Amino acid sequence: MHVLANIACFLLTLVCFIVVIVAVENNPNTDHFSRSHHYVGIVLMMFVTGQIMNGFMRPPVKKEALGAYHGNQEEGSWSARDSWHFVHKYSGVTLLILSLYQVSSGLHLYSKLFGSKSLVKIYWGTVFTCLIFVLAIKLGIIFDSRPKSTFDGNKQHPFSDVDFSSNADELNSL
Repeated sequence: MHVLANIACFLLTLVCFIVVIVAVENNPNTDHFSRSHHYVGIVLMMFVTGQIMNGFMRPPVKKEALGAYHGNQEEGSWSARDSWHFVHKYSGVTLLILSLYQVSSGLHLYSKLFGSKSLVKIYWGTVFTCLIFVLAIKLGIIFDSRPKSTFDGNKQHPFSDVDFSSNADELNSL
C-alpha cells in the first residue's frame, strides 16, 4: 500500500508539474521561476523523484530468527538499511511539509493572478480536519490494541502468559 501511495503521489505531482508549466507558459502575467512558489515546486519535484528512486533501491532486510526486521541491535552499529530508513523517513516528512506549503502558496498565487476568491482558509481548515480524523483513528487503534477482557470477566494483563512462580521462590531464598 505504501509503495502504491508513493507511486500515485509521484504521478500526480508529475501531472500537476506539467500542467503548471503549460499554464505559466500561456499566462502573460507571470514568468517561469519568478516566485518562491516556483522554486519550491522544483525542489518538491526533485524530492518526490528521489523518494521514488530511493524506495526502489532500498537495501535488503536482515533476517532475524522470526523473520522480522528489528533494526540493528548492536550499539554503535549502523547498517545500510538503517541509513536508507532514516533518509526515506525524513525525506517523506520533508515532502509532506513542503507540499502543505506549496498547495497553500499556490492557492494564494492563483487568487492573486486570476482575481478569484482565495481558498487558503478553506484549504487549511480541510488540512486540520483531516489531521483530527487521522489522530482520532490512531487513538482508536491504540485503544483497541489494549488487553481485552477474558470470558470470565477478568482483565488479561500483558504478562498473563508468564510464570513468575519460580522467580518468587528464588527471591524468597535471598
